[in-house]
Amino acid sequence: MPHHRPETGADLPRALLSSIWTVVLFNIVFRDIHQFLAPGFIDEIQSGALNGTPLTPSIFLLGGILLQIPFAMILVAHAAGPGAVRFWNTLAAPLAMVMAFLAWPTDPDDWLHVIAQLLLLGWVLWIVRRPTQSSRSLPRSAA
Repeated sequence: MPHHRPETGADLPRALLSSIWTVVLFNIVFRDIHQFLAPGFIDEIQSGALNGTPLTPSIFLLGGILLQIPFAMILVAHAAGPGAVRFWNTLAAPLAMVMAFLAWPTDPDDWLHVIAQLLLLGWVLWIVRRPTQSSRSLPRSAA
């Protein structure tokens, strides 16, 4: 019978990082859903452009690639070694911050989602860069 180690304070950073990236992902999705509900938005997309930018296959591919960042970081939080967790979160969080501004916020709910994302991503950076024992030795999650 496999030994199941209960979650301890030392395990918290991995679970917390995964949870934060999940909330970031939900913010991205719900920001997009809110856009679809705005009057005229669907008509604008059907015209083949959004805010004057042509909607090309390359634009959709770029959006899909950028959306993979939070998905990947959820997995990294659980599967990678401590150094990789720090490295990839230090790289991905600022990239995701830039991504939050690629579609400049135009209304209050956009700003709400962007501000939430920026705060959450700042928290990710704080967790992985803080000089504490738990961030220097993030253990693998129990199986």
